[in-house]
Amino acid sequence: MKKDITSATEYKIGHTKYIVNLVFNPKSSENISDIVKRLIERDIKKQAA
Repeated sequence: MKKDITSATEYKIGHTKYIVNLVFNPKSSENISDIVKRLIERDIKKQAA
């Protein structure tokens, strides 16, 4: 059986509620800081295009 670390967080921005589910693979070589940094960099590149 595969055991991932799972977390759910709820955010409210304006009148919209977002439920974010996070699933982390314990065998991953990236930590949460690496993942967030990669996502931010990807978003910045999209906005610049």
